[in-house]
Amino acid sequence: MRKKPRLSICLCLSVLFGAGLPSLLGAAPFAYIPNSGGNTVSIIDTATNDVVKTMAVGRTPYGVALLVKTSETFSFITNFGSNTVTVIRTSNDVLSNPIFEKVRDITVGRFPYGIAVDPVGTF
Repeated sequence: MRKKPRLSICLCLSVLFGAGLPSLLGAAPFAYIPNSGGNTVSIIDTATNDVVKTMAVGRTPYGVALLVKTSETFSFITNFGSNTVTVIRTSNDVLSNPIFEKVRDITVGRFPYGIAVDPVGTF
């Protein structure tokens, strides 16, 4: 039987992907941190450690992954309580969906908490 990852490990990975990867790629140094109790995501400037924006997302946001395309980066947030994934375009912090332009959130299976993007950025 496989053990579930602990919350602290997931949050560390979220911060790593939310803050470290964009910095390595030359994007602005921001971290996207889910606030499960408030149904929001805090966007933190990692150079100053200040919260620069808080955005409403689905219920009980949990996991974060970044999709880096040629000209844009998207932050995908899993919403454990609403069975959705919210997509934020990081260039302007606008809720966006690069897959289905007319749908804000992507409906997924029950209780999503972890998320990852393949290295090529297609899945």
